[in-house]
Amino acid sequence: MKLYYWAFLLFQLIPVTAFPQRVYPYSYHNKYGLIDDHRRIVLEPKHKRIELFPAPSDNPYTVFSEYDTKGDGDVVSGIIDKKGKVVVPARFTKLEYDGNKKYAFSINSFNTIEVIDILTGKGIHKQTYSNYVSKEGLVVIREQDGDTHTMIFQDHTIRQHKGYVNIVPTYDSYYYECSDGKTFIYYDIDGKLVKGYSPGGEVEMADMSDNDRKKNDDLWNDLKEKFGETSLTPVLDDYKRFITCAIYKDPASGKYKLLNPEGQVIFEDEEVTAMSGMNDHAMYIQFKKGDYWGIVTYMGDVYFKPEFNNIKVLSKGYRHALWLEHRSGYSGVGTLSGLAILPKESGYH
Repeated sequence: MKLYYWAFLLFQLIPVTAFPQRVYPYSYHNKYGLIDDHRRIVLEPKHKRIELFPAPSDNPYTVFSEYDTKGDGDVVSGIIDKKGKVVVPARFTKLEYDGNKKYAFSINSFNTIEVIDILTGKGIHKQTYSNYVSKEGLVVIREQDGDTHTMIFQDHTIRQHKGYVNIVPTYDSYYYECSDGKTFIYYDIDGKLVKGYSPGGEVEMADMSDNDRKKNDDLWNDLKEKFGETSLTPVLDDYKRFITCAIYKDPASGKYKLLNPEGQVIFEDEEVTAMSGMNDHAMYIQFKKGDYWGIVTYMGDVYFKPEFNNIKVLSKGYRHALWLEHRSGYSGVGTLSGLAILPKESGYH
């Protein structure tokens, strides 16, 4: 019993910051701040914009923007951390950060990229380019003309390879994979040659079987026969293969219902005046009640109550899905679990 007591006491004494903290941007009247997933404000709204944290549970940085008060008033960008501290001052016209934890990338209009060390805020390499990829401190830049690729190692050493270069995963890190089309050579982040690495194949999405395709077609045909094709809008899965649900608008009353693939009503509300799917997110259907929008899932569960002036889909590369513009003037992230990351001052519960 004493062991449990002391374990509980130790847990209470450990600061919250010792655990991975999910932090998100939010805005109030077009000024951006930071908020955690317990809806506690980390940074009051002060910046022109703060982008989403890639992988918010373990990634410490993101891009913020503000007006250049020392120059001609253009928008410039820098890097900010989870506590709201400016790590790299805003001085870049276009700054990209993809979550590699070590570098950001300054892009200009002359097809030139400059690699910025986040810890020092200084540029370590600049060149023309056509594209780049990065992962966990590894960077590959492809020349604008030709097939030469540039690799950057831990000590900022630059090495070029004529031919194909990729970043491939290991069980606990990543390697550079260099190839001339016939043979493969691997380097770690320190530039050391790696022997014995065996690359794994990519997992591909399986195609629909003939039986699955026929079942899907039969369900849709049954829905059209029962409700009328002109009154139905199908909502497909993210790969545009299966029907997840269907939006039905009664031609006589103009009322909306959400149907499952078998034709059963899974959501309806007499006061709903509009309903539509959301591009690239089959999980969500937005509905309008009065002046405001809400979200219901393809299973018929109301995830976000109708209190929003506008709802936007965010990139699927993040583990959150929506940007919610609340009627209170606050805006924030809507997560895949149905949590609205808005300050409590917004009044949204």
